[in-house]
Amino acid sequence: MSLGLNHRVTLRFLVMIALSAVYLQADSADAASRRRNRKRVEKVIHCPVPVRCQDEIWTVSTVHLGCPRRGELSEPCWRVRRYLPGVGWQTSTATEFFAGQSPDVINTNYVHGYRVEPCETIDRGLYVYRLLTSDSCDCSPCDRVLRHVIWVWPSDKSDAGGRPIKKVVRDVNLKANRAYVDAYYMGWWLSQFHPHTEVNLMGFSYGSRVILGALDLVGGGTWCGRALPLGGHNPSIRADVFAFAAALPCNALSPGGVDQRAANVIDCLVNVYNPRDPVLKRFSNLVPSDNVCPMGYVGVPASARVRYKNVNAARSIGTHHDFMRYVSSPGLMSHMRAMVFNDCRAGDCATAACHKVSATNDRAADSSCEQPNCSNCKTAARACIDAFADATLTEDA
Repeated sequence: MSLGLNHRVTLRFLVMIALSAVYLQADSADAASRRRNRKRVEKVIHCPVPVRCQDEIWTVSTVHLGCPRRGELSEPCWRVRRYLPGVGWQTSTATEFFAGQSPDVINTNYVHGYRVEPCETIDRGLYVYRLLTSDSCDCSPCDRVLRHVIWVWPSDKSDAGGRPIKKVVRDVNLKANRAYVDAYYMGWWLSQFHPHTEVNLMGFSYGSRVILGALDLVGGGTWCGRALPLGGHNPSIRADVFAFAAALPCNALSPGGVDQRAANVIDCLVNVYNPRDPVLKRFSNLVPSDNVCPMGYVGVPASARVRYKNVNAARSIGTHHDFMRYVSSPGLMSHMRAMVFNDCRAGDCATAACHKVSATNDRAADSSCEQPNCSNCKTAARACIDAFADATLTEDA
């Protein structure tokens, strides 16, 4: 009896030692991975970037910022960098960024998704820029200035103290909450734009959660009892949103939804969803606080108070939750490019002459229509969005 007990104790002790060795090895591997990532960040920051001479590329980082204190009215301490051709990435400020605003500038913002390291974020943001400014499609971009912002938020597999999180379910919920923290910071950032500025926002997975949460605050909403400072919300800006595999409740923009006030500032929402996505299929179980299926899995419902178009990308993306598969889709990117550069040029591409229609009063942008082939901008805008969905489903099949 005593001998058997001793054997069980010894076996249990050996198992504990083995598990400890595994955990130590994992921690060591994570530490080595973080060191490699830090070196890669520096490499990315100092590497040359092929930028058109008239364009600007910026990064805005909130990785170092925690949860804002209740009643805090001071401007967040974003870490802002600007890329200067021939020089590299240079430290800058939000004041310098907003000093360069102009009605002739096209503003684009890319927000990454879950578990992306800062260095990978910069890589992906630059890749999106290269795709937007590519001349490889029929609808090549115009010569207007493009200000491309890469939003960097802490979505990697570590907690606020930099310690790795091994339990995926806990990490998914932590990042879901952190996405709304960053929505507050991004809402503050967007509220600094001049009235009537048009902004193009592109988000993947949790990145869409950040974007719509930010627009809800800009439109006059609140987050955990917090609103933007008095005069901070700016419902006169106009936003076009491109949401890929959005990881947020499908009813977020419906009456009573968590981001319902975002409809006050959204001109058009293009929601690219995938009913075959294995991650989003289980998302409502992983994040029970959302309570409903995600927008990137079932689409935007008819109850949403916003002008939107659902695009089913299941045939081109398949059973994957992968950002690169979305942006590598020729159909998706060519039409997104045409909508970003919506009023730059007339030509054979019908979507290049499309103009945006307000989600609130369905107004036509006749005043900005300078294309000889665009006689009715409202009709052209609707045809543009319909053609976007049809072409995506046929070209990517």
